[in-house]
Amino acid sequence: MPRAPNDLIVPTPRTSAPAALLAALTAALTLAATSPLPGPADRAREEQRLLDRLASEGTNAPALFALADLCHDIGVDGDKKAVLRAESYLRQLLSLEPDHAQALALLGSVYTLKGRDAFWPPTQLRLVREGNAFMDQAVELAPDDIATRKIRALNNAHMPDFLGRAEIVRADLDWLWTRIEAGPVPLGVSARQQVGLHLGRRLKRESRPDDARRVWETARDFAPDSPDASEINAELARLR
Repeated sequence: MPRAPNDLIVPTPRTSAPAALLAALTAALTLAATSPLPGPADRAREEQRLLDRLASEGTNAPALFALADLCHDIGVDGDKKAVLRAESYLRQLLSLEPDHAQALALLGSVYTLKGRDAFWPPTQLRLVREGNAFMDQAVELAPDDIATRKIRALNNAHMPDFLGRAEIVRADLDWLWTRIEAGPVPLGVSARQQVGLHLGRRLKRESRPDDARRVWETARDFAPDSPDASEINAELARLR
């Protein structure tokens, strides 16, 4: 029998990480949104449009996921209430479809945002670890789903090393990049560039500058004038 979202298994949190590292974690979890966001008025209109769709069509998974995704990305910009709305929409979706891997992965990312916004370091750490557990469960449910792996990879790429996520991030980025290079994949340009950006950074840390350059140049050329391309170009400039 599938588990309801409130029954999801999370690890017992440990609270021994230094407060300074938790402060770094809080800063790092200002994650990249999945797509460029419109202005606040347009965001509010889009959320209302999706709520109206739910009212007319009845509760359904696609509309709930779209609402959660929108509110997650608004929450990335620092709106704490949007983070809580995203969680509410995802809980409703998971009550309908407990094995919805993308929703479970996005719930994990929402939990890391809640960790970012929490005041006490032990609470920050607990929420982030719970979020990671949700994302791991999601990938176990759908290991070949590109969107699910993308959510975990781009979220965890911002995690400090003490959380022990480096090998998971490296594996996810490699898995995604292999499929991006083979193409086509159901990922937007920004997501593809973000995967390349973070993979290149890992390769550079491994003293593989030529491989990092190749990945960065490929990712940049998906959209040479994008904000992500500007960030990649800055990384390339530091290689010279």
